[in-house]
Amino acid sequence: MGDNWLIPGRKGSGKTTAGKLLSGHLMKLYPTHRLYVFDGKMRDFNSYPGIQQVDHIPTKLSGNERVQVWQPTMIYPEEVEKWLWRVRQDAPAILHIDELLYLCYGQHGSEELSRITKLGRALPIITIVHTQELVRIPRGVLSQPDHVIRMRLKSKYERRLMDDFLNVDEEDRLSEPNDRHGLWYGNAEVDEPPRYYTSIQQLLGLPERKRI
Repeated sequence: MGDNWLIPGRKGSGKTTAGKLLSGHLMKLYPTHRLYVFDGKMRDFNSYPGIQQVDHIPTKLSGNERVQVWQPTMIYPEEVEKWLWRVRQDAPAILHIDELLYLCYGQHGSEELSRITKLGRALPIITIVHTQELVRIPRGVLSQPDHVIRMRLKSKYERRLMDDFLNVDEEDRLSEPNDRHGLWYGNAEVDEPPRYYTSIQQLLGLPERKRI
């Protein structure tokens, strides 16, 4: 398996939590896969093992190590590309990008990420990409995902863009999720309209967190 997952959503919509639960779920399903996380915000994965806060390419995983979280102190495109190349050589793996905008260099996206998303199933490498900056990401950078977990969005442009990705007709435009962390899920390989879920836990079949 080397599917590509895209999780767009506005700030506070729950996309990072969704991505973390998804990657954890996939790690259990695929126990031989390593997990590589690019955490440009340097905050949402602080409880994970394998954190490396360096501005150059991190050291390789070795032995039984399964998780690497790169929190670059400065983002240098050439170092990011080297790191992604290394991930590509270490399949099977799960590549988790916390904000896609960090991998957009001017009007161009990461060439290595593009290769990974195109070759993912052959490698195999699963990608999970979040973004709250759809408006700022060049259209060509968003490769056609296999799965979309569409959270609440900010603008009309973003909503229409995601409707296009999910093959939603003009007359059937998706409404914004009614639930705080609700989402629309679409699978590119299934000829069905997107389905609504009240939470990422419902989508993945996980127990809901108890609210205090």
